[in-house]
Amino acid sequence: MNDAERCMITADQAVVALIDLQDRLLAAVNEHENIVKNTAVLIRGCRSLEIPIVYSEQYPQGLGRTTPEVLGLLPPESGAEKIAFSAVREPLFFEKLLATGKKKVILPGIETHVCVAQTALDLLDKGFEVFVPADAVGSRTEANKQVGLSLMERAGAVVTSVETVVFQCFERAGGDAFRNFQKLIR
Repeated sequence: MNDAERCMITADQAVVALIDLQDRLLAAVNEHENIVKNTAVLIRGCRSLEIPIVYSEQYPQGLGRTTPEVLGLLPPESGAEKIAFSAVREPLFFEKLLATGKKKVILPGIETHVCVAQTALDLLDKGFEVFVPADAVGSRTEANKQVGLSLMERAGAVVTSVETVVFQCFERAGGDAFRNFQKLIR
């Protein structure tokens, strides 16, 4: 596979694996409002393309549920609790991911340098391709976010953006779903 092929994703290949976008964690994350907004755009675009979605919640008894702005967009049966930093190391989450049959994982969430990075590294180790939308991940500090993005990219993940990855999945202009997505990004 050449670099161009490695950097492309289509709707029929994709799954979204949202990591720990929980209010109590978000409160401490740099630019968390933009992360929530961009993640909601990503989820809406992917749902319109029928891209499957799974999501994790790190210790929800103590850290709360996924932020309501995003939780309402997610299929309820697609969530899994976790205590491991890597969602891949939680059997229920990984089973849900495997059940989609998809090998190209779009990976938004928090924190970039901890749970997102560890999940990405485990996914890459298991033969998945990982696409990290840099505008839909975050950490408490910008420095830690950059460390996480750098680690994932060095390991083989594609660092991208919400618009880039969703436009790749659409592949062409036209249709109601595309027009609705365009309204979200204006």
